[in-house]
Amino acid sequence: MATSGAPPSAPVPRARVWAIRLACAIGLALAIGFAYGAWMREAERRHMSAVGVVAEAVVTGHKEVRGSGRGVGGAQYVHYFPVVRFKTAAGAAVEAPLAQRLDLDQIKVGQVTRIVYDPAEPTRAHFAETVAAGVDGTAIYLAVAAIVIGVACAALLFRRRAA
Repeated sequence: MATSGAPPSAPVPRARVWAIRLACAIGLALAIGFAYGAWMREAERRHMSAVGVVAEAVVTGHKEVRGSGRGVGGAQYVHYFPVVRFKTAAGAAVEAPLAQRLDLDQIKVGQVTRIVYDPAEPTRAHFAETVAAGVDGTAIYLAVAAIVIGVACAALLFRRRAA
C-alpha cells in the first residue's frame, strides 16, 4: 500500500472555520466597496469629459468640511474645497465649490483657473486639468486594492481541501 509522506491533517475546528468565513466576507465587502469607489470616481471623470464645458473661473474662497474618523481614536480632519465664480455658456453667474480638495495654502483668492462644469448642473465642477489628466491615482489604488483583497479572500474562502 503506497502512502504519501505527509501526515494526515487534523480537521479545522468549527469556530475557526466560521472566523475565517467571517473575515473573508468582511474582506469581500471591503473589496466591493473599493471597486464601487473606483468606478464612481472614473464614471464622474468620464461624464465630465463627455458633457463638461470648460470655463474660466475666479477663486472666491473656500468651503471647509470638518469631521472625525471612525474607529479607535476617531481622528479629526478638515478638508478645504476651493469655491469659484464663473459664467456658464448661457451667461448665468455661478458660485460653487470644486470637487477636488486642496491644502488651505494652495487656495488663492482672486486666482483665475480653468474649470469644467456640467451644463445640466453647473454647481458640479472640477479643475479642468484633473478631468483632462485621465484616470486618477485614487481610482487606480482603489481598483488594485479591490482586486488584491477580493482574490485573497476568495482564495481563502473557496480553497479546496486535499482529498
